[in-house]
Amino acid sequence: MAVVIDISTHPPSECQREEFNCLDRRIQPTNSDALVLCGADYVTGSNLPSHSDVQLSCFTGQRIQGPVFLLEDGKSAISLNDALMWAKVNPFSPLGTGLRINPF
Repeated sequence: MAVVIDISTHPPSECQREEFNCLDRRIQPTNSDALVLCGADYVTGSNLPSHSDVQLSCFTGQRIQGPVFLLEDGKSAISLNDALMWAKVNPFSPLGTGLRINPF
């Protein structure tokens, strides 16, 4: 059951106006461009040491720190962070095999 209050017959109290003004001052102006989510995705534990099996990223050639995502050939690997970011913009494997990856 919704309660509808006619503001013309029940104006806000002074306390409500003060609270509204306080909240209104705290709100930062927003830019519509700022609503676009951008930047890197990071998986929990991605800064922890990796497993004793050393995996090199096929993107960077560097040792992967944190969770590893193995690609379909069973040898190539990328970090789970990279796999998530890759899959957000391209559902196909970075190996160019045409297979889909699903790190989610």
